[in-house]
Amino acid sequence: MAFGIQKQVYTGTANRAMVDEGLRQHMLRVYNYMASGLALTGIVAVVVFQMSVVTDSAGQIQGLTSMGHTLFATGLRWVVMLAPLGLVFFLSARLHALQFSTAQMVFWVFAALMGMSLAT
Repeated sequence: MAFGIQKQVYTGTANRAMVDEGLRQHMLRVYNYMASGLALTGIVAVVVFQMSVVTDSAGQIQGLTSMGHTLFATGLRWVVMLAPLGLVFFLSARLHALQFSTAQMVFWVFAALMGMSLAT
């Protein structure tokens, strides 16, 4: 082989099909996690917005609730907006040392925090 690269030879189509099916299942699981995280982000964003803002029948913003005032008009808005970024830094530094269950929990917390951040 050129440049020292060796080609892996499969012993048959059954082995290839098994590899393809395993890869398909893995990717489907990954995409389902990502879609679920995106759905959680959207749901949290809508719920936080609806709990924070008073609108009229035309959808125009009329004012803020007490929760909206706390989230949008105090220093807490910076914490909510920057919390996802802090979680990304934490994940990138510690991902190799986290157990699967802990990493998954941090992913769900990140998705929810991102929804809160987008609501602000």
